Amino acid sequence: MTATAALYAPSVDSGTKYLLASVAGAANTANAYRPAVKSTKGVIAVLASAAPTSELPLHAMASQQRATAAFTTAGALRSRRGRLRLAISAASWIGLLGWHRAARDSGDVLERSLVDELGPAYRDA
Repeated sequence: MTATAALYAPSVDSGTKYLLASVAGAANTANAYRPAVKSTKGVIAVLASAAPTSELPLHAMASQQRATAAFTTAGALRSRRGRLRLAISAASWIGLLGWHRAARDSGDVLERSLVDELGPAYRDA
């Protein structure tokens, strides 16, 4: 980067980067719960971003936690705002754990539905 470019390039501190990362993670978690699409035009983009989060919530949480660890070592939690950003990330993690719990219970829900509609001997048919 040239001296002139460095003069005009904004400096982004680790706290701002952590804010962007935590808000992006929380928005992605919220998008997995309730996709943010109003018309059919944006369905593909919304599905592409929500599917990995809803299908692999623990993996999404692990990547958010890795980012939090990296920003923490860079000093992003030294301020009150940094701790607020950690709270945003923690809320996202709670949501991701909710997704994991729902996925874990889905087999039982499906089995009950099949027995209700097809009878207890549906596997023998």
